[in-house]
Amino acid sequence: MQMLLIIVLIIFFVLGWRGTWRRVIIISLFSYAALIIAAQHNATISGTGLMQSVVGESEALRRSALAFVISLVIVFIGLHVLFTIVWGEDSQSTSEESGLVRAAKGIVTGIVGWVLGAMLLSSIIVFLTEGSSSSSPEEPEISSSTNIIRETSEIAIKLVEPWVPSSRSVQVFDVLGEDFVLESFAPLEQIRILPTSEPTDIPPDPTATTPSQEEENLFPAQRETYTVAIIYPESGAYISRGEAEQKFSWNLDGQLAENHSFEIRFYKVDGTEPVQNFGWVKENSQLINLNLLNSGGDYEWNIVIVQGTDGVWEEDVYKSPHRTLKWEG
Repeated sequence: MQMLLIIVLIIFFVLGWRGTWRRVIIISLFSYAALIIAAQHNATISGTGLMQSVVGESEALRRSALAFVISLVIVFIGLHVLFTIVWGEDSQSTSEESGLVRAAKGIVTGIVGWVLGAMLLSSIIVFLTEGSSSSSPEEPEISSSTNIIRETSEIAIKLVEPWVPSSRSVQVFDVLGEDFVLESFAPLEQIRILPTSEPTDIPPDPTATTPSQEEENLFPAQRETYTVAIIYPESGAYISRGEAEQKFSWNLDGQLAENHSFEIRFYKVDGTEPVQNFGWVKENSQLINLNLLNSGGDYEWNIVIVQGTDGVWEEDVYKSPHRTLKWEG
């Protein structure tokens, strides 16, 4: 693998050593342009039917890596050919230049070649090893050459990102720029790429009626009997002063026991204690006058099934998930 990087570096060094300063500048600009174009069109190319048939529809990261490699090479060659057609070959002879000048030009293009080679090599490794893992649970030691390639990739990404509409759409960039960790470039089975990010928790749907783990622990027996789906008002509703009297409604999946009743409880946001008692009902709705709340603002509310006799509370047997509302007050 490292041999690819060395070959690219030598090719660019020779291009600079044999060319003029104009060609050195053009090669550098074309290399930068090729990186930008490859990044900008990465999501489109990786989503084509050809890529999906070659790599697989479900392997988005591998498709992104392969698309980046192919497009980078094609764009650079295309720009170089276009330059040759438009401008022709350099007429300036380099035979009279000192070896130091020629070496300087070769070093400049050699650095450019290193950057392109590092990006190509990194993307190829991502393509070849995505989904694999190290046999050891311990973090692999990173060789110095691997670390240089990683740092080069991160610098190149920072240079390209301002020109990419959404750098997050270039999935392989997330691996190269953040958790690109390789143990060795030699035996492929030793290569390891860490996941790009921790699994993202999906935020709960405020309208969902699935009970929380805490509620499951509080009422395990009753949980199998009762399920309340809140109907109205929707979560996040804004209620003005002129609409103070609101009909709160819900649907009970099951039959309410004789000594069980519904109660609507209101809480200040981040509060734990109900702010007002609106009584118990047996029906699946209740008319609430929000003027009875202490003040306007943001509130949370839920439906609680309580157990009690003759208005004397004994215990809560069910609590629905909370909804929110904003009361103008």
